Amino acid sequence: GRIEEGQQVHQEALVIFEHQEDKPGMAETLDLLGITWGMRGDRLLAVELLGRAIELFQQVNDVQSLASCFAMRALQSMPGACETTYSPLRKRDECVQDASEALRLARQGDSTAGQAFAENALAQTLLAFGEFGPALSHAREAWRISNEIEHQQWMIAAQFCFGNIYLHLLAPSRAVEVLQSGLVLTRKLGSMFWESTLAVHLGWAYILSGD
Repeated sequence: GRIEEGQQVHQEALVIFEHQEDKPGMAETLDLLGITWGMRGDRLLAVELLGRAIELFQQVNDVQSLASCFAMRALQSMPGACETTYSPLRKRDECVQDASEALRLARQGDSTAGQAFAENALAQTLLAFGEFGPALSHAREAWRISNEIEHQQWMIAAQFCFGNIYLHLLAPSRAVEVLQSGLVLTRKLGSMFWESTLAVHLGWAYILSGD
């Protein structure tokens, strides 16, 4: 949860990698900086940095990192990702293409964890554009894969996705159920980001149900 400190250290790392002309190091650091700026609420800069990271990952043919970066750019680009900050306003097809490419690359690289992340990204992206049925289908696949490999973070992400879908479908009791379950997993993992994210949506679910 110490985002500003993390951002400063990533920035220092980027200067070192640029000085050494280390493309893999630059790509990885730009990826991390994109995520960091997204967590700080600057989605425009996040998408720009992730785009630069994607170009470098393509140059060094790092398929696994490329898959993750495409998925993250889809999540940073989709409308409604932040209610109180500027949105990149990328088109539906651009966002879905990023998430779909992430899934293709994860399968190509035989990365099961990458597939779980990409399925989550696809689910949340489709939800952002009001495509509830496909979003639910991809969320279920994300949950299935992450459970099979016992990947705690992507299990939590799938639970969050389910909760968000049920909130949009005005089914608060279902949302409360999955978000509470997700919070149990989150506290075991010790992730401040996921705990705060799920707690906010759980609060919305209680309000929607009149509690």
